Amino acid sequence: MPLDSGVILDKMLKGGGYLISKASIVRPNNATPFTAGDALGTSTSCTMTFLYGARAQGYGGILSSALLIDDANQTTKGSFELWLFSQKPADIADNAPWAPTDAILLSLLGIVPFSTSYVANAGAAAAGNVAFQSLNLAMPFMTEQQTSYIYGIIVVRNTYTPVANEKFTAILNIV
Repeated sequence: MPLDSGVILDKMLKGGGYLISKASIVRPNNATPFTAGDALGTSTSCTMTFLYGARAQGYGGILSSALLIDDANQTTKGSFELWLFSQKPADIADNAPWAPTDAILLSLLGIVPFSTSYVANAGAAAAGNVAFQSLNLAMPFMTEQQTSYIYGIIVVRNTYTPVANEKFTAILNIV
């Protein structure tokens, strides 16, 4: 039987102090190319919400490593960054330029680079998939007093042509 978020949080609080937090985003039904500096997301929002980023509201942790799973294997692989925040950034649409305000940057927790891809399934385009890994981050963070959430925005750092309805899942390993 799979564990739900509440069971995982309960186990973390009682014993390990280790948490895996996931968030996914599915792109719109188009293959519009990205240019470097564009945000990746749905047609209305690029913000990913990681539930239970910390033990409790206003607490913190250390982001030790992260994965980014792309459910497509494009010929030209993406180069991505996952920008993490303690406050939810304003919504922007997929393929819009990422231009955070000074105010939102004050809640920046860190930036996770995903530049090296590992082909998991070599099928072309939507028939394949790719994983990115960022290790040894040792990135301390604190969440806001009223939440234990972490918010993320994936930023594309190269010219990248996606597939329609491409799904990206970010997995944070938190101590």
